Amino acid sequence: EGVGWEFYTFIVLLIILAGLTTINKFLHRQLLPKPSTLWLLTLLGCAYSLCLNEHASMLGSHGTLLDGNNGINIFTILALICFFAASLGRWAWCAWLPILSLSLLDRILHYGSVKPIMISEFLITPFTETLSNLTSWDIFALCITPPLALIAIWLQRPVLKCVKGGRLQLLNLAIIYATLAMGFSALSLNATKKEAAHWPVNEILYFHRVFCEAKNMQTHAVEPLTHLPSPAAEPCSIAALKGGEGVVVIVHIGHGIRADHMSINGYPRATMPWLQQQKNLINFPNCHSSSPDINQALVTILTNARSAADPPTTGSVLDIFRKVGFKLYVRSRTAKVDNVTNQLTVRLLSKGATARDDDMRWNFGFHRFDIHSNVDHHHPEQNALIFVCNEPHADAKVMFYNKTYKGTQAPFTPWTGNMGIRPAHTQEMLNAYDNCIFNIDTCLRSIFDEAEELSSKGRPILYVFIGAYGEYLGQNGIWSMDDKGAETLDYHANPASRVGMFVLANPEFESLHPDFEQALKQLRKNANLPIGHEHMFHTLLGLLNIQSPHRDPELDLTSPRAKGRKNNL
Repeated sequence: EGVGWEFYTFIVLLIILAGLTTINKFLHRQLLPKPSTLWLLTLLGCAYSLCLNEHASMLGSHGTLLDGNNGINIFTILALICFFAASLGRWAWCAWLPILSLSLLDRILHYGSVKPIMISEFLITPFTETLSNLTSWDIFALCITPPLALIAIWLQRPVLKCVKGGRLQLLNLAIIYATLAMGFSALSLNATKKEAAHWPVNEILYFHRVFCEAKNMQTHAVEPLTHLPSPAAEPCSIAALKGGEGVVVIVHIGHGIRADHMSINGYPRATMPWLQQQKNLINFPNCHSSSPDINQALVTILTNARSAADPPTTGSVLDIFRKVGFKLYVRSRTAKVDNVTNQLTVRLLSKGATARDDDMRWNFGFHRFDIHSNVDHHHPEQNALIFVCNEPHADAKVMFYNKTYKGTQAPFTPWTGNMGIRPAHTQEMLNAYDNCIFNIDTCLRSIFDEAEELSSKGRPILYVFIGAYGEYLGQNGIWSMDDKGAETLDYHANPASRVGMFVLANPEFESLHPDFEQALKQLRKNANLPIGHEHMFHTLLGLLNIQSPHRDPELDLTSPRAKGRKNNL
């Protein structure tokens, strides 16, 4: 793959180091501090690295402190300490304070609060909603990181005072450590490199990307949302509910879910054994995605947009649910921590949420959202809608390995190891992807285990799942929508555009009101229609028979007048 900028930096630093050594010898100056001081500096560098580097480990061969591929190279830490002390003297804390504060905040919060705060400066949702993302722990962490950084700076002063040779020795040390840092990174035998190896450059680059993306928010999927009128501004009502029934509606939008790899759609592998056994399952095997772009797909699913080329005239259907008395809970997560556009799209489509969270608790493969403690425990009579939009681990490049999830072994032996170390075979990748679909089924079972607990309390549950887009899975060597060259494929003519879509309702929901029973009955009759994202806005209203002038019976799959799409465009 050739050499990167680290290699050239390493060569330049070697030349500078040779020049400094020559000059220092000519001036008859001591080149380095005493060995005892070097040991103290090294220990200080280790302490900083352990605090700031989530990948650092003192033991083992993977992610060790002296590994050129680790999160923060210890020599980078040492170079910065010496460089700041030599160039800034007693004012070195001015440079250290923001860097250490930012890094400590990164380690503590993983940008959980930094991201919504930055978002709030642009486009944006109300400041009170931004504050709703910050827990008391987040606020405490925001306040405590600068004092912690000051303490760290104060602790390094005694070590630097041991350098009796002055700033010249520190400058020499900074160049030496910087050379070693670049050398370890440039000459590392590991194929993959973490950008965090060049701390604090990674911190600066991260915020630069976020800032630039935030400035350009007004793009194809986001800008129209800020000008759309809310559908709740028009008269809307629900006759079936008066409030206090405790209905829980879950609208779950998954990423990368191909319908032709789900056994409920005839796939020969048993990728969804639990879901296949559900007698009340209403499955739509011919559901087509509107766009490979998650933001555009979200717009088409939640608004009255007809397609990616036919923009919406009104805002999110979630506004209508709030208008008729549902409390809105949002769980959103993207695997790309700097994908602010996606997070903002979700926020603009789910305004006025009672609570929102972007942690991993709804991500398949991790923990599920605890309905009991988050919704049921505090307000068991509350009608609630839980909107979930997560980037799950259904990308074939993200392995299920041979691990178990809640005691269930992965049924298809995936490839093991790191893709950066060796290329994967096609069958291994397909095994990994099928295990991810199987993992979804396992998690659905755990979610409905909890739903059964709610059912025992009489809570009606309605679960609606729809895939936002599929994956190419090896066509023309392209696996993921993010792969280079993916934009050259015709997405709508590809099996990747056919995504999973199904509905599950417990008996308590179906028997709660005749409108619900009739809606589900008609939904079953329309299950074999060729449908798309454009049906979801109207079908979600139809499932609870919510009256709205924006509800189109031809796109409402709970209506006998529903029509399927004529083509996959």
